[in-house]
Amino acid sequence: MSRAAVHRRGDDDEPPHRELCRPHPILRMGGRHDSRLLAILLIVALPLAGLATGTAMQSDPSPGADTGLSANESATLWSRDNDSGYITNAAYLEAYGESRSAMAELANATDITFSRPPATASTWSRHAHLAFEPGNATTSVAPQGTDRVDGQVIRDAYVAVFAVTPGTYLHDAPNETTLAVPPNGTVRGIIDYRLALGNTTLANQSVGHRIDEVRLLVNETVIARTNGSHRPILEYNLTGRSAMLTLEANITAQVEGPLPRSNNTSGTNASVGNSTTSSAPSTGISEETITVRATRSVRVYRLDPLLRTVRYPDGDIGVAVAQIEPWQGYSFGEREHVRSVWRYYTASDGDWDQLIARNSTGTTTIDAPSRPVAVHAYPSEIGPQARPTGGSIDMVRTWGTRSAPPVLGTHILVDVVEQPYNTTWGIETRHETIGEQVTVSGVVRGVNTTLSVTDAEQTIRQSELSLRVLDHTDDGVRLLATLREAASGDPIFLGEYDRPPTGPITIPDREGSLTIAGQTVETNESGMAVVTVADSGAYSARYHPESWLTQDVAYTPATASTRWHPLMNPLEWLWLAVDALVWLAPLLLAVFAGRTLSRLFTGSRYS
Repeated sequence: MSRAAVHRRGDDDEPPHRELCRPHPILRMGGRHDSRLLAILLIVALPLAGLATGTAMQSDPSPGADTGLSANESATLWSRDNDSGYITNAAYLEAYGESRSAMAELANATDITFSRPPATASTWSRHAHLAFEPGNATTSVAPQGTDRVDGQVIRDAYVAVFAVTPGTYLHDAPNETTLAVPPNGTVRGIIDYRLALGNTTLANQSVGHRIDEVRLLVNETVIARTNGSHRPILEYNLTGRSAMLTLEANITAQVEGPLPRSNNTSGTNASVGNSTTSSAPSTGISEETITVRATRSVRVYRLDPLLRTVRYPDGDIGVAVAQIEPWQGYSFGEREHVRSVWRYYTASDGDWDQLIARNSTGTTTIDAPSRPVAVHAYPSEIGPQARPTGGSIDMVRTWGTRSAPPVLGTHILVDVVEQPYNTTWGIETRHETIGEQVTVSGVVRGVNTTLSVTDAEQTIRQSELSLRVLDHTDDGVRLLATLREAASGDPIFLGEYDRPPTGPITIPDREGSLTIAGQTVETNESGMAVVTVADSGAYSARYHPESWLTQDVAYTPATASTRWHPLMNPLEWLWLAVDALVWLAPLLLAVFAGRTLSRLFTGSRYS
């Protein structure tokens, strides 16, 4: 059975951060109650579909009993799982000996998305990291595909970046994924290795082995150190726009006597590690040290938004926020939220789905019992939204650059855009009222900033437009439009100023436009414009002001209309009468002549 994909667009009485993926065409409904009904339909109908297709057992990984999350929260994490079949509640109970939550059942049939970066991924990854079980002296356990380093005694040594938290993978273009992290965060790593001592027993020759030190480097500069551990945790503080994070660790082994001869060093990779050996004849102990490295490229994510506000003549407040980096949106308190094009899902890191355990006899593949989870941001076909709907917030416009839609990969079924989309650098909205502060949120959890709404806001002035017939000729009618500021009567000039500035202030050109009877014109410095139309009828004029964001003095739109017909002028009635007489003169003359001749003939007959 193909997965039923559902999208709930966030109900006002539900947690505002959680959504579901794209609705199936036959299940498209609207409103809060329809969303609940849709969830009920899924829960009731999908078990029947599961019985028809057979039960497909699948189990979400777990870092143990303590995940730091509720059952419902844990169920939302696995957008990358393969939902090729639905597991009925009965089959789930039989397989795992416990029931599941309604959210877990729903997540078995659809991906769950969010309107803001959830904290669940970092919480899960923190507990999963602590629960990761490395190997022992004879076995090395590593995620599939990890580069390993071999020495003479130390074998299959590696360090891997388990998670960088908080962080968000940005899917903003085809085949491009960027890990965005805040300037301050945490790197969690996994280190493991094994020992190989030839045909002799480990107990007879091994003196000791350890992880000496773990270092975190940024662009090859050490910024943090910690004692040796299979599960190191290091904090970072980044500057600049991008960085290369490197985990580096020293692993040391000591054996009695000389190190065993071995040609099995094919696993050594200079890019991930190196090894050194030393011996002390006086003590009869030899030592080998291997340095292993793992790197992760990140974008340092910061918010540096610009805020502009304006007051409309009716008292409404206009708000515009712009931020070049992808960003989540802005809010006014608890209920009013303005969201950009970005939405979010959580998924496990595919590199950690399976682990490879290696020892001297071979390898074994095991499913990872715990794996890291990350937040992913994608452009949603829902697009920018203002909530709550119903008039308190109006989305005026958005702007940005056009970008091709990303490709999210296998099994990710969310409402990602399928056509080129607007990256939403800026959003302009109109509100009845706003508070004293605006909170701008980024696509990385915890990266927020608060901007103050000052009293020095801009004011949009009321414009006034009139339209009248100036004159008319045989070629047409000339219309005169006059555009002024309503309060002061000052003309509004649309066009380029052809005079040099007379002082230190340069008057900016206005980019607004005026259309009269379908013709786009500019007003002169008196605020007037003249157009000629060929036909009589009704005419309209409309002033399209430029955005208040581009002008120190902005105006409201304005319209005007007039009409003209020859019969609307009294003089035209006179000329119409004269023209009628001219046209009717031959006919009237013929009628008069006919009547006169008729009298003559009639009179002569009776005389």
